[in-house]
Amino acid sequence: DSLDQDKALGFYEKALEIFLKEDDTKGIAKTYKRIGFAYSYKENNEKGIFYLHKSLKINEDIGRSSEISVICNHPTEKILLNIFANGFIFGASSLQRPFF
Repeated sequence: DSLDQDKALGFYEKALEIFLKEDDTKGIAKTYKRIGFAYSYKENNEKGIFYLHKSLKINEDIGRSSEISVICNHPTEKILLNIFANGFIFGASSLQRPFF
């Protein structure tokens, strides 16, 4: 429910502050993922995509393919459809916007 997602977002924002202060890259990526999922559950796909892309990029940079898989295989199909609709391409070794 939306109220639960709002409460979760509050906790995630606090966690993100701590991870950013500590420069904990894995924690930052995981928290961005959770924030993205929370926004997608609230049907705010634009914000969801924004945070999921940040998580995907960090996870790619640090070689955490398992976290990339979690995001790409999440049951919320809207996330994937919107990510691809916004032009994000997932390659074997790169995450980038297309050049066209």
